[in-house]
Amino acid sequence: MNREDVAIDVTIENVELLRNRVAELEHPEQAEDAQGERDEDGDTIINRLRLSGLSIDGDNAYKRDLLDCVVGALAFGFQGRPAPDESHWLLRFWEIGNAEREARAALAQPSPAPAMRCQACNAPRKGDACHKCGGPLTEKHPSWEEPDLPSVDRIRGLAREVGYAVGVHGSLERDLDLIAAPWQEGAVSAEQLCRHLADGLGGTIVGIAEEKPLGRYAVNIQIPGWFKVIDLSVAPVAQAGQVPDHAEFLDWAEKVLNEEQERLSGEDYLMDSNDCIAALREAAAPAQGE
Repeated sequence: MNREDVAIDVTIENVELLRNRVAELEHPEQAEDAQGERDEDGDTIINRLRLSGLSIDGDNAYKRDLLDCVVGALAFGFQGRPAPDESHWLLRFWEIGNAEREARAALAQPSPAPAMRCQACNAPRKGDACHKCGGPLTEKHPSWEEPDLPSVDRIRGLAREVGYAVGVHGSLERDLDLIAAPWQEGAVSAEQLCRHLADGLGGTIVGIAEEKPLGRYAVNIQIPGWFKVIDLSVAPVAQAGQVPDHAEFLDWAEKVLNEEQERLSGEDYLMDSNDCIAALREAAAPAQGE
């Protein structure tokens, strides 16, 4: 840094003072030796220079270097580059640049789509129409909070007491969809399970129980204090004799296929898998019709 570039807006009488100050900055070891000889500190000298005509509008190397540091800190913050130490004077400028970067990034993000609901299903939905009932969607009211669901752990514990295991299925949007399956020997009936759960949860079986495909038994249980009901579907308990013996089935299938192959042997025809399936179905048809 040239001494003459330090301040061009300085009066003649302060040039020597300024040169001495520059020399101290360039040779700090000499400045320490002369510390006791100087009566004025740096701020006092700068104040005197300002009163003598030193201006912030003037062009000099010191101010150019200073502002280059400030601009660099702003740029580093905007680019997301590492920040200076917390004690460094340039940190405030880095934070300004970083705040600007975050503000612009937030503006670039698309606005979230409004939360929509199907009034008929009373459930949150996406898109233009309800995928279940096909009805129109309405924007959720800002004050609406989606109700919580009852605890599944408590329900599983009660079901385990009477020989059942419970799993969660469905969307969990309108209600708590559960399926119960007999899991242990001595499992009670579906009706007894539903009453046991309702009593254990302090709830009530609402509506009429329904018979579902494959013998499933379905009820709704309402627990006080919970908006959403439990939609429980119970798999039937297999009775003795209802479960086919695998060995017997294989013996029967082998007998049917051998008879069919023997019938076709005169035609020099070898059955493929489709023929086997067709033969088994044909043989089973009379038994199903009984």
